[in-house]
Amino acid sequence: MNLFALLNFIMYINNPMKDDFKNSALGPGSLLVFTSEMDPFFWKSVVLLLKHDQQGSLGVVINKPELEIDYEGFAAGNGIDVLKGQVGAQRVFLDGGPVDGNRLFFVHENSDAGASSPFTHFDTAFPDCRERAVKLADSGAGFIRVAVGYAGWNPGRLESEIQGCAWRVLPFDGNLVFRTNFEDIFPQAGKKAGLHEDLIRYIIDPSSLQKEKGGVRQAFEYLDTIRPQPA
Repeated sequence: MNLFALLNFIMYINNPMKDDFKNSALGPGSLLVFTSEMDPFFWKSVVLLLKHDQQGSLGVVINKPELEIDYEGFAAGNGIDVLKGQVGAQRVFLDGGPVDGNRLFFVHENSDAGASSPFTHFDTAFPDCRERAVKLADSGAGFIRVAVGYAGWNPGRLESEIQGCAWRVLPFDGNLVFRTNFEDIFPQAGKKAGLHEDLIRYIIDPSSLQKEKGGVRQAFEYLDTIRPQPA
């Protein structure tokens, strides 16, 4: 067992709600909170699951802005500003995942209380994507996320990673997805998923472990501070 898995496991086995985080029904709208350091891309990521069926799973990371791609230039160049209802730091693309960086995903909240789903999504693989984006922009809807790329799993792979404690599963939360500042999404989701508050702050950046062993030593020192003390 690697170092981070050990830290995560200690907190996990002592959580009375641990089975809820594994047994929550997976499906469109599920939120996946990454609790491992094995994949640098997903470090401190929260993924909104868009698809989950016998063919596999697909979702987008909702808390990592893609600052290298100019959203304002995209909006002006295409004459489509789907984020016109948002301001400042919210007017950015999200780095949706490591797969297919040429594919854009549009996720917006359903304002209709009678809608079958709390959100709707479409992407550039849809033949009517441009028309839908224009309609979305014209509507002036305020709660929209636009992601570049996605995260994907083959059939059974996501379930296996969840059983291995790499992810914790939460039900859909519109406030987290659409109304929370990006830097606050992981801490809030981690708290809802039962991660210890100190562990949320401490979670190791895997790149630091590759640079020096000091990060490992500090992690063991931290482990001593959270290990239950004998009575």
